[in-house]
Amino acid sequence: MTDTTITPTIHTIRPEWTLVVDKMILVTLHMGRWRAATRTEFSEFGLDHAAFQAYTAGARRLLPRRLHDELQTLERMARDLLDRYSYRTLFGYLMPKERYEEFRAWIEERPAADLRRYLHGKTTCPEAWQSVSLRTRWFALAEEIADSRNTLVDEMVEHYRVSAIVRWRVQNGLPKNSDVLPPDAWLDEVLAGMVRRVPTADGIRGMFLLDIIPAFVEAPDEAVKAAKLEDIQRAQAEVERRLSELSLIQMQAEREKARLSLEAERERLRREQRITQEVLAYEQQQRQERIERTLGEVAGQLHTLVYTAVCDGLEQLEGKGRLHPRWVGRVKSLVEQVRLLDFTDDAELSRVCDDLERLADNGAASQANAGRARQALVDVGISLKADLVAARVPSRSARDLGIPDDPMPDLVRQARRQERGADLLSVAEDTPASIERGTRQLVLTEACA
Repeated sequence: MTDTTITPTIHTIRPEWTLVVDKMILVTLHMGRWRAATRTEFSEFGLDHAAFQAYTAGARRLLPRRLHDELQTLERMARDLLDRYSYRTLFGYLMPKERYEEFRAWIEERPAADLRRYLHGKTTCPEAWQSVSLRTRWFALAEEIADSRNTLVDEMVEHYRVSAIVRWRVQNGLPKNSDVLPPDAWLDEVLAGMVRRVPTADGIRGMFLLDIIPAFVEAPDEAVKAAKLEDIQRAQAEVERRLSELSLIQMQAEREKARLSLEAERERLRREQRITQEVLAYEQQQRQERIERTLGEVAGQLHTLVYTAVCDGLEQLEGKGRLHPRWVGRVKSLVEQVRLLDFTDDAELSRVCDDLERLADNGAASQANAGRARQALVDVGISLKADLVAARVPSRSARDLGIPDDPMPDLVRQARRQERGADLLSVAEDTPASIERGTRQLVLTEACA
């Protein structure tokens, strides 16, 4: 059921660090593979490298395009999924704990074809993806490449034999299409250099990895360093006690020697205490700054994503006079992502997403609804902008789209009341009856507010 609670006041969207610790987990995705690329030199084209020092000749791909492109797609899918399921922060990728097992299942258990459709809406993919997971396919490709290493080398040699021959002809002042061939020894040496750039089969296998590493988010803990200060204080107390007992020592020389030793120890302990306190103060400041920045990133990412989509929609309405159907699909996907990641149960963000989802479902892309869609998006944008400003989260300016850079509270309250009338978009035409129904609904909603 849609929550119809109106939040009339501007609120900060920053969560508490304890909430991050309790509900989030750090997730690291390690993906490695043989990149199958090597640097190309200008000399390989018979050109003087010294004349092209300001340029690079690019890279040479050592794998067939089919394998190269599939590996790239699999890696992009895994990283896109991590972006979709987590927040990118100074501490790393923070993911709601309740989403971690689902994230892992997408990588390790569900068919890669389903993940492709989920992330990119694409149905075209290799047949093998229909029945195996991304992880399984990743290492299957590693085995395929390793097993066919010698064949790949032979193909590469044949492919680059022609360019090597052209290079030799140019270097020797011959036409590129000359019939003269380089000496076999020279050609074998050049091609052998290319072969040496390809790892062994075991080396290729060893370069492939796919690890998902979870870790708890640690709360700021001063216990260890506080204990160090306590140790210093105990040692200082012992030194003071021993100094007070010097009067019991009868011999002057022994008393003076003990006094000097204890005073030196007291000064050392004081210096240790000063340095420890300074280190603790600095680390506490650094940690607090990291926490504040992380909280700001976590708090602002979802709001900023939604706000950016709203601004993009308004720009389409300004430029094209209507919303593109792809924007509608993007909004639906975005709402789903927000619901995946909103671990703070932000009522205002949830309400805004409900409004946008209803907007997308009720013909927002039609020409007839352009005017009402514009007003609804402006109201949503004002609501989001106010909360972003309150939380000091930077966001794009949309003054020219009707969203002030710092909306006043009265304007925010008005926008949030009007959002309750967004069901007007379910009507495709401005008939008198529809206008009357919408006005009556808006008046009733404002009365309830």
